[in-house]
Amino acid sequence: MSDLIVGQPQPSSHSTDSAMTQEKREKQGEGLLESKIDVCRGLFAFIVANAHVFMVCRSLHGDQLQALPQVVDRFIYLILENGIYWVMGFFVISGYCIQLSVSRQTAAKNFTQKSYLLARVTRVFPLYYVALLFTALIEALVSTSRPTIWPNGLNAQVLLYQVLAIQNLTQTYGCFTSSWSITNELFYYFLYAFLILLTGQNLRWSTWLGMALCIGGSAILQLLYVTVFRVPAILTVGLLLGLGINWFLGAGVALYSTTLLQWGVVRLCSRFWLPLLGCILASRFFGVLPNQLMFLTPGLVFALMLLSFLREDSTQTSKPVSKSWLRLAKILGLASYPTYLFHGPILMLLASLMLRFQWPRDWRLSWAILLFAAVGSGLLLGLLVESPLMAWRAAFLRRLKTPRAPASKKRGLAILSRSRRLVEPTS
Repeated sequence: MSDLIVGQPQPSSHSTDSAMTQEKREKQGEGLLESKIDVCRGLFAFIVANAHVFMVCRSLHGDQLQALPQVVDRFIYLILENGIYWVMGFFVISGYCIQLSVSRQTAAKNFTQKSYLLARVTRVFPLYYVALLFTALIEALVSTSRPTIWPNGLNAQVLLYQVLAIQNLTQTYGCFTSSWSITNELFYYFLYAFLILLTGQNLRWSTWLGMALCIGGSAILQLLYVTVFRVPAILTVGLLLGLGINWFLGAGVALYSTTLLQWGVVRLCSRFWLPLLGCILASRFFGVLPNQLMFLTPGLVFALMLLSFLREDSTQTSKPVSKSWLRLAKILGLASYPTYLFHGPILMLLASLMLRFQWPRDWRLSWAILLFAAVGSGLLLGLLVESPLMAWRAAFLRRLKTPRAPASKKRGLAILSRSRRLVEPTS
């Protein structure tokens, strides 16, 4: 009875058990949602790699692909060779995850611009520079027997742009072609940091301002481009801002998911996000989807995908999540970024060997070999490189959050310790 607080009602064992069950269910739901996002990230990276595999096959076996029935060749060219749809999914997921992370830190009152920027930089750049060095070595190796695919930007100036991570504003370096989106990601990270600073850590205002800036800026630049200033730089910056709509759309889902899921139409649409994505791809195939909408409509669908995951997790039973599923999700999540960065140079190396030895002669066998290499190398790099890098990063960020004792206090403690040893009797 001495442990009871006088004057305050004590929870019954039933209510305590219910609270513990609810807490366990919430943690389980968070783990399941995270695993679904990891699976999507891995699959999106594999699909982007597959798109580039088809591009390489067209470079090596163009005559065979053109000999296919026209509807099949058109499907391969417009759908399977086009990875842009899935990159929009990366942007939506990125905005969602960053918003959640920042929301937790601001709620705990431990958010700082320094910790935010260091978290972003340590996530992007270590593996990015390793992949860039690998790409430069591969391009040097294949220079005498290089397929015609991705021939641009093979010079020191563009390599410098890649080092500075501004390649999407200029040009990508050869087979490092998928790295264009890294410029976008970094821009959205830094823009969001500035908006958080500008609004005094008001995340709602930061998100709405970011969305308004991306919509308004891209619309103005698009109008300028089609009317008076047909300058590539105008189009490039307009596209940079336009794709940011998808990033801030993901951030908005993180902020307003509870409210959105109260709307019946949103719940209904979230149930059918996959058929809606199929409709977008079909409209692209039949030529009824304008290029501008090709970037935005997938973003809307992937936002619905996240809402679908959240809706499912909010109504799930207490059935435990399979450990095999969680293990698979973790492997796919770890493979995502290495696959995205490294598959281009790996495909280029293998394509150069195929070109040199004139084997295989069937595009389907080339496709199978190249896809296996792209996905397999991504899985291996995820376990052997990305996993230890993420462990190092987590430890580094934890050290930053751990408060350090002032130097004067450390010296005082050291002097006190020595003085105690001097006065203590020896045995």
